Order: sequence, then structure tokens, then C-alpha cells
Amino acid sequence: MIGCLILIVIMVIILMTIYLSVNIPKDSEIFTVSKGHYLLKTVTALLRKHKIKTWMDAGTLLGVIRDGELISNDTDVDISTYYTNQSKLSEIADDVQLLKTINLQCWRNQKDMVSFNVIGDRNSYIDVYLMKWKPKFVTKKFKNYVYNIPKDPETYLEILYGDWKVPRPGKHASPTVHLKGKGVKDHKKYFDENIVCWEAGHPSENKYCLDDL
Repeated sequence: MIGCLILIVIMVIILMTIYLSVNIPKDSEIFTVSKGHYLLKTVTALLRKHKIKTWMDAGTLLGVIRDGELISNDTDVDISTYYTNQSKLSEIADDVQLLKTINLQCWRNQKDMVSFNVIGDRNSYIDVYLMKWKPKFVTKKFKNYVYNIPKDPETYLEILYGDWKVPRPGKHASPTVHLKGKGVKDHKKYFDENIVCWEAGHPSENKYCLDDL
């Protein structure tokens, strides 16, 4: 009887060990603020070198403006670029050897988003959104590097989040605003006048239609 109990305990320990080894990420695969700093600066510099202008966006911008730092419990880094850069960005994403030189790889290369992660670290990544509207820019120095951010970032964050000054775990930017641009016309002095329509509701992406948003 005692032998059976010991055997059961041993089996439980073995099964728990297997479960934890598969489901609990290693320390090297946990997103941290320091990894976020690396991703933000490295990818911004890489794209800048290839003449792709980006700006801090969504949760990354929120943390930098509200807290003066990336959000500690965030899961990724967010930057954006204008959608006309899609071809150049896709080429960079497909250049495995280039990315290896900066310890990165691409795990998502889509029409509206490209994502890079640290090699061997599935949970440390940066999303580059391809936007069909864009803000006017000012620059901001963060951790000894200069980034583009939206003009009047407080208003921009209010458009995306509503009450953005109070931290709310799990709060995300409104997709109807961030990804579709709804409500932009109400604050158009903060946005580029040459905003091109996206496909939804318009026959041509080449029609300038800020007043139609």
C-alpha cells in the first residue's frame, strides 16, 4: 500500500515537472522593460536607416507620456508607419541575415502589421503598424534616443483611450480609432493634411478625404 502511494507521488511530481517545463516561459522569454528599450531603439534605427519614418504609438506612447517609461506589465512595443512603406518594410522583414546582425527575426509579415522578436525569445517583440492615416509629428528624446511622437500627444492619447491618465490593466487603444481612424476629423489640426482614404467606404485609396472620416 505504501509502495503504491510512493509511486503515485512520484508520478504526480514527474507530470507536474513536465507541465511546468512546457507551459511556464523561461526567464529569457519574459518581456521586460529593458528588452522593450532594445526593441524600440533597434527597430526604429533600422527603419530610419532605410528611410522609413515611424512614430511611437498605442501602449508604448502611453507609457512614455504618462509614466516617462514603458509600461512594466505590457506585452510588446508599438510603433507605426504610413502604409506606403509596406513594400520596403516587408523586404526588411524577409531579410533574415540582416535581422540576425541585430539579434532579431520577423515572425509576422502582413499587409497591415509587421512584428519582430528577439531571436530565441518568443515573448519579446515589437509590432510595426501600417497605418492609412498619420499624425503630425514632434520629436521626443527617450533613453538618449530621439523618436517621433504625435503632435500634442495628450490629445492623441485621449482620442485613442479616452481617460488615459489613470492606469487600467488590460486597457487597449480603441481599434475603431487606432486602426480605422474614426474620429480623426474632429481633431484634424493634429493630423497630416495628406491623409489618404482606406479601402472601407471609398472606391480609391488615392482620394484625399480627411473631411470624410
